[in-house]
Amino acid sequence: MSRWKIRTMAGATYYNPNTGGYYNRGGLTTTEVYLIKAECLARTGNVAGAMEVLNKVRQKRILPEFYQDLTASSADAAIDLIIKVKDDALVQTIIPFCDARRLNLEPAHARTLTKVEAGKNYSLSPTSHMWVMPFPMGAVKNSGNGTITQNVER
Repeated sequence: MSRWKIRTMAGATYYNPNTGGYYNRGGLTTTEVYLIKAECLARTGNVAGAMEVLNKVRQKRILPEFYQDLTASSADAAIDLIIKVKDDALVQTIIPFCDARRLNLEPAHARTLTKVEAGKNYSLSPTSHMWVMPFPMGAVKNSGNGTITQNVER
């Protein structure tokens, strides 16, 4: 519910989405900072602390009658849970893409993204060249700078 704010106008109470100027569209959000902290705790071996921070975020997002604490027995399991919550919480940002790209360098957390569109399967493997954003051709062909070479073969 953090992306929605309760509003009352002329006696009517309703939820208004935060897409009309009330929502921070750029920069860090509090949720993101908590999830970064949870991942750092998990990576340093404090799995219980990581899960405590993760569940603190989830308690604010899930109705009490449906809420259940998440638990993890290892740092890798905790990181997987944290990344899943982070992907869900920050869905309309570039953060899930950046996290997936960063985690593709770690075999324990690399994942292949798949999608079925019009009956056709599409997949993006962790080793695909499509994770790299190429430099604009104008920058590469500019003879004035002379130092930029294209970072993608295809």
